[in-house]
Amino acid sequence: MITYTALSPHPPLIVPEIGGERIRDVAKTVDGMRQMARELADSCPETIVFITPHGNVFADAISALADSRLEGDFGDFGKRKKGTSCQNDGELLKEIAIGASTQNISFVLLDEKTALRNHLKSRLDHGILVPLHYLEEAGLSNVNIVAISVAFLSLLELYQFGIVIRDAAEVVGRRVAIVASGDMSHRLKNEGPYDYHPDGERFDAGVKTLLEQGDVWRFLNISEELRQNAGECGYRSLVIMFGALDGKQFTPRVFSYEGPLGVGYLTAGFIPEGEKSQS
Repeated sequence: MITYTALSPHPPLIVPEIGGERIRDVAKTVDGMRQMARELADSCPETIVFITPHGNVFADAISALADSRLEGDFGDFGKRKKGTSCQNDGELLKEIAIGASTQNISFVLLDEKTALRNHLKSRLDHGILVPLHYLEEAGLSNVNIVAISVAFLSLLELYQFGIVIRDAAEVVGRRVAIVASGDMSHRLKNEGPYDYHPDGERFDAGVKTLLEQGDVWRFLNISEELRQNAGECGYRSLVIMFGALDGKQFTPRVFSYEGPLGVGYLTAGFIPEGEKSQS
């Protein structure tokens, strides 16, 4: 069963060992991440499925890391000692692969040998490591994980893949939490990673409101033009996450939002409840 789902921003800056004194600039996000992590931990998951936009992202296939242990560190950000090693949930991953095949969704499993031979990533990226830091801080240091990367498939296929994850959790009898990793607009300021665009603020405000309302339908119908103008990296992760909540009532909660450095950081959690009424 799906015990909890969350949207997590992933700037390495919010990890204290990396951000240092600059972490004060993102204090709202740090507080929001800690609230989200505690709420997710309280749902007692056996496995956390991470959905990241910074792994092996393909145009035509969703991918996942397949080695029995998954490792990563912040070496690209100057902190190689800040590493982690987690057990992969191979049983759940196998069932996800079976479900994806049944639904004709392209899904590839990448072990270290295959990844290195094809110049792909074989380790956990910061889209997973950042939220994992806060989840470990909340007491989930020994939980199994699954590391999935988004793809440039249709939104319908991504949503269906979320249903595949939910159904796979039911088949293997696993308590599963899902973390959709992603930042909002990267175009909130000229001093940010990209030039300012007014659609950045419009996108972030719209997504924040829709998540607060739990309005999945309107979220799925945000225009592609607005998304592209905003320069976001979290939308596809969220589409998959909402697929896992398909047919379920849920309680949404936005923990924090800020964009002091030109990128929008939005933290939210969703508590699954019963089936939606058919009226």
